[in-house]
Amino acid sequence: MTRKESDDLFLTPPYRYAFDLADFLFPGECLDPETGELHQCFSHVGSDAFRAIQENKYDFPFKKKDYDENLDIQSDLARLYIDPEAFWHALLMLHFLTQDKMYNAYTLGPTQKESVQAAINAIDTEGSTIIVRKKNGRKVTIDNRSILAYVKSCLEESPFMHDEDEGRFVDFKNRSSCSDSEMMSYEAKALLEFFKKKSKPEVEKNGRKYRSPLLLISRLMYFTKVTRKENFLVSSESLKKILRDYPNPGQRTMGRYTW
Repeated sequence: MTRKESDDLFLTPPYRYAFDLADFLFPGECLDPETGELHQCFSHVGSDAFRAIQENKYDFPFKKKDYDENLDIQSDLARLYIDPEAFWHALLMLHFLTQDKMYNAYTLGPTQKESVQAAINAIDTEGSTIIVRKKNGRKVTIDNRSILAYVKSCLEESPFMHDEDEGRFVDFKNRSSCSDSEMMSYEAKALLEFFKKKSKPEVEKNGRKYRSPLLLISRLMYFTKVTRKENFLVSSESLKKILRDYPNPGQRTMGRYTW
């Protein structure tokens, strides 16, 4: 399947939710030749990942049959007026891109400014020297030369090279995986944005709108096996805490389909 064929198929109605979700996660930027300004455009990230899923027959840890038979998920989707068949493709896309970006991905390191701030925070300053208080009560005075050497080492040990504008260039040998909680926050934030744009909350007889989709998202985290904790099936409190603990998930990771 060529990129053009992948793009054309990916834009058809059954995959529209998946396209929108991928475009939200990884928006493209195009340069307007007349104004010289950047504007958002189709990034190909979603269609590239879609093609990889189709051609490589990616093995997901959850099955369509179980999705179709999950009454809690299906009823919640119906209340939000979400097409369950189209949403299934979006769920596959989200899980695939999350795994690519957050699992065994290239990890971005700190900027020079962040490294220096970390050095300053790690030591106690008094005047032009630094006093290190040890557990045995002794005080060790560090002179300015040692201070500069320590800050320099912070910069040199960063997994990035830096240019004059503090641009960062990743060291492609540096790979790691995010925690399950950060992955969950990443997926949950994407789904919250998705439901905000796509859902149509049902109005009950007493005039109240259908509750926030957080419980549905919590159940989806369990269904897709991002978590094995059964309390996610009956309450969204654990998910709320994770969203508070990881407000900016994935900022320091770079996967194959995210460049």
